Amino acid sequence: MKKIVEKHASPQVDLFSLRIACIRSVGFAGFLRYSELANITANHIQFEQDHVRILIPSSKTDIYREGNCVYIKKIGSEHCPTKILQRYVTTSNAYANPNLHIFRPLRFFRKEGKYQPYGTKLSYEKRTLENGRSKRYVHPKKH
Repeated sequence: MKKIVEKHASPQVDLFSLRIACIRSVGFAGFLRYSELANITANHIQFEQDHVRILIPSSKTDIYREGNCVYIKKIGSEHCPTKILQRYVTTSNAYANPNLHIFRPLRFFRKEGKYQPYGTKLSYEKRTLENGRSKRYVHPKKH
């Protein structure tokens, strides 16, 4: 996990790499499934002094669909998942529209030289290749 964060969350990385570090570190620290991560909106995140609270509105194990909260403590290092999440939310301007999912597809704008979020949310799909092997893709969700 440290190598992923060091590679994708260093101070000079773009939004694409920061998103990778954020998904991996928050998912690992919060024991979250991909479907739970993909459904997080800015409204579900609350930063506190020593932790972050993330509301998971529905989960595979939440049979009554009441929702649960996940708490991730700040650890005060460069590998801190809450610090990476705060940086990603700020860099992606997620609070501009708090009802949108924070982990959305990114589009690169050449004129500005940076990535910007667009669309609704990421989708996860398993595809079979020509040689019979399977490969997993993360791509924009089709409507």
